[in-house]
Amino acid sequence: MRTIFSYTFPYKKSALIALFLMFIELLVELAQPILMAKIIDDGIIAEDFNAVLLWGGVLLGLSLLAFTAGVTNSFFAADLSQGVGYDLRKDLFSKVQKFSAGHFQNVTTPSLVTRITNDVIQIQNLLFMFVRIGLRAPLFIIFALVMVFTIDVELALLLLGSVPVFLLFLFFLLTRGIKWFKKVQHKLDGLNTIIRENIAGIRLIKGFNRKEHEEKRFQQANESLVLQNKKALWLMEVAMPVVMFGMNIVILILLFVGAQILSNAGVEAGELVAIINYATRILFTFSVFTFLIMVISRGQASAERIADVLHQTIDENPSGGGQRTGRSCPLPQCFFS
Repeated sequence: MRTIFSYTFPYKKSALIALFLMFIELLVELAQPILMAKIIDDGIIAEDFNAVLLWGGVLLGLSLLAFTAGVTNSFFAADLSQGVGYDLRKDLFSKVQKFSAGHFQNVTTPSLVTRITNDVIQIQNLLFMFVRIGLRAPLFIIFALVMVFTIDVELALLLLGSVPVFLLFLFFLLTRGIKWFKKVQHKLDGLNTIIRENIAGIRLIKGFNRKEHEEKRFQQANESLVLQNKKALWLMEVAMPVVMFGMNIVILILLFVGAQILSNAGVEAGELVAIINYATRILFTFSVFTFLIMVISRGQASAERIADVLHQTIDENPSGGGQRTGRSCPLPQCFFS
């Protein structure tokens, strides 16, 4: 992955602007529950309509600011991801042009096609999601927990105790996902191999009446790809209901404990709403992680495959080399060799 991130340096301006706009969204998201608490405690409960208008106006203004930052962030994130994708494809293609016959024994032509196209797309998706929401998600969890501790320590400890459980579960998904999505890419290589062989040898297949045999080969490779892809996607999809189930349990516990604290006047109604709001957003962020894990898993697997091509050693002066100054074989033999 270090090789891939080195390609982001020419686009560091776009990356920094995108990250700055992401931090604006993060700050607004952290401030919203506090502003809601202000509206409830200082406005609704105190029956002060001016306070409702004041804090409601601030909340609306910050929401518009976050909306503008989010839209602008997407443009710069796209500039970063598409630019890196362009450079990767260019360097991969240039590298392949220097390959000798021995290189094509290690990395087959269909695999190279997959790496230049599909694998690069996975890297583009990873970079886009990283500067769009990938970095914001863990930062929000950290700062939201700090904000909850400033409101009520007891409820914050309950929320803090659930975080490691979700993190361990998501780490398990990440490690398994990288392994399985790498297998998906290998299956795609195999499918591309069969397609390429059939296109190149279509006349021979028809001439020797091998249509049924080739259809069977393609069907087997296609089914193998589908099954492996389903297996990887099922793992990712299971994460969402599991996280949602755990999230609802944590929120029920917080509501039960918070109701007792509220009855003892240990916390105000607006503060309890702010804590529940933070808890809901934190646990919703974990559900976003399930989507990010799929993107990271596929991106990591593709990054390793791309780096494998870029790190191939090229012999600048191969034995028996030198450019040909003329045709060394008859035209038909050169054409079919």
